[in-house]
Amino acid sequence: MINIESNLKDYLEKCRLILESYSTHVQSIEPLKLAYSSSSPIYNFIKEAESSTEFDNFTVQLQSEILKKDLNRLSSKQQKLIEKSQKEATNANRAIKPFNKVEWCQTISRHAAHRFFVNNGTYYKIWNKQRIDKSELLEELIQYPEQNKSEFLKLFVFDGVVLYDENQRVEHISVPNGKIGVYTDSEFENLLRLPQLSFANGLKRDIVKNLSIWHILTTNTIEPYRGRSGAWFGSLMLSPFGWNENEVAQWENDLEKIAPIFLCVGSDLNLAEIIEVRTNIFETSPVIRREINGYLPHDRIDEEGDFHPRSNLIRIGKNGIILQNIYKIWSEINKLSKVKFLTYPTQNYIRAVLNRHKASVYDQSLMHIFVLLISAIESLLTPDGNQELLYKTSIRSASLISDDPPERFKHFTTIRECYKTRSSIVHEGHTNNKKLDQIIDIYLLPFVQYLLIRYMILLYLFLNQELHSSMLPPLDQLQTNDKSKASKAIAQILDIIILNTNIVTKIEEKLQEWDMPNIRWENRFSV
Repeated sequence: MINIESNLKDYLEKCRLILESYSTHVQSIEPLKLAYSSSSPIYNFIKEAESSTEFDNFTVQLQSEILKKDLNRLSSKQQKLIEKSQKEATNANRAIKPFNKVEWCQTISRHAAHRFFVNNGTYYKIWNKQRIDKSELLEELIQYPEQNKSEFLKLFVFDGVVLYDENQRVEHISVPNGKIGVYTDSEFENLLRLPQLSFANGLKRDIVKNLSIWHILTTNTIEPYRGRSGAWFGSLMLSPFGWNENEVAQWENDLEKIAPIFLCVGSDLNLAEIIEVRTNIFETSPVIRREINGYLPHDRIDEEGDFHPRSNLIRIGKNGIILQNIYKIWSEINKLSKVKFLTYPTQNYIRAVLNRHKASVYDQSLMHIFVLLISAIESLLTPDGNQELLYKTSIRSASLISDDPPERFKHFTTIRECYKTRSSIVHEGHTNNKKLDQIIDIYLLPFVQYLLIRYMILLYLFLNQELHSSMLPPLDQLQTNDKSKASKAIAQILDIIILNTNIVTKIEEKLQEWDMPNIRWENRFSV
């Protein structure tokens, strides 16, 4: 790594030398001003520096030493994509430029080098004539191939949340893949693991100060360097959250992460925003912020008449036991097989929750929300095919939600009526039902939430052999990657609870043991 050390030193000296020609009109610059925009005073300086031979030499060493393994991997994927596009273009009588690996790798390396000096604040420090620790920069580069420093942190920020358990504030809640807690300024800076906030991508300058008074749930995953990804708009590249190497948006992953939280606390949860941080030193957009306050309900108005989000996160349980148990069983059951039983219904439920909080009473999106909720029930309870969906969904959901015959019949009737409304929406594009918002708010949203929780506990009890019935299928039929066998096993279990109310009683006992909300939820709504 001797060459990279020499090239790094030469380039930093070149940058200092170039800056001398700007000396008469260089002004101290704030971190947020360091951007791609040509209106930024530092823009021309960076452009001139990266046109130098010293930058080219540094890029060559970066390509041949630091990123060699990553570039081979990424270029192979890129070549396959181009070849696929060429075949499609040929069929459509269009032409696509052949893939040039050498040129592509050079472009990616130059981009990575640019992001390296932006991400670690080097350009910012040079412009403001601050000291640069060359040994620290060199250490980041040398350790990168060995450590694959590509940790991906997702921060679920709860805006002004105070956690309560019997009117007692709960400061910290441990969860399987992170923790909810209040961080000090220094703890939060360490959590981000970023040398500078100069590349903040629109984040407020006082983000650390602001976020340190909020509750944050952290999740961590490891991710390899993805190369340059994003969408170009002129000379500006935008890198949407969750894009993979093939530049395909991964929207579903976020829902999977949020899912267990929503399942636990339902619509009472206030997720103010999600901040995604990629610690990779070559990342295009290391920090991406998504505000989702607008999707959530409000419960207070300030002196000036402005609405504010909910400030209470309820039904967490002592020491976060509810959140921990829900997260645990959701993850375990969803990983049972390639089928991923919970992904689709959970995503539909969450989309419905988020969409409902931004929809008015007369909004056309109410029909879409209604369909999402019915689809969540249907996909959860009819894994065994599309025959008799109305009857199967109605009877199975009614049986799972209660062990009381009259209560079961009320749910059976309500779901059946909801299905009729859903059919008119899907097949005719409209509905004459004037109480759509009431059905969603009073009945369907809580019904789907409790149904999902009960469904998960049912399978949890079965997997842990806490259910006893000679009619139950063998355990290995559910723990298989054979979609057909797994689906039949689940269908069999769901049909057994129609006849055996003792199983539902067992679910009730587990709910009570885990201090779950509304153990016996009654249907007090009539369609």
